[in-house]
Amino acid sequence: MITDLSPEEALGLLASHAYAHLGCSNDGKPYVVPTSYCLIENAICGYTYEGFKVDTLRKNPNICIQVEELEDASHWKSVIAYGTYKELEGDEQIETIKFLIRIFENRNEYIPFKEDGTSKQKRDEGNELVVWKMTPEEITGKKHEGGW
Repeated sequence: MITDLSPEEALGLLASHAYAHLGCSNDGKPYVVPTSYCLIENAICGYTYEGFKVDTLRKNPNICIQVEELEDASHWKSVIAYGTYKELEGDEQIETIKFLIRIFENRNEYIPFKEDGTSKQKRDEGNELVVWKMTPEEITGKKHEGGW
């Protein structure tokens, strides 16, 4: 049977994952890409580099983040958080970068940028690091725990 996740379960699912699908709209066409993220005080924060995705988000900042746990067709959980994309600058950007670095260190993952926001990766000119956040305005979730 498919049922709703409680608000606590939905937030817990978001908090326990590092990767999601970011959905947005580019000139009326859906655009969905994988993204890494973390929760900081109930805000979903992530990073990317300038390019098509950032151009799309700047034109239409309405986004969603979708996370799932999938065992099989009858055992899964899924959460979608809706909100507005916001690029971070200044102290807020640096503090978020430092938090992301700590999260990546705890996960033993590659850290693609330095604390000052510069990239460790060779990037094209003008393809700068963008740190963003989305404070969820709505979070919905479903789960299927077996049986029909």
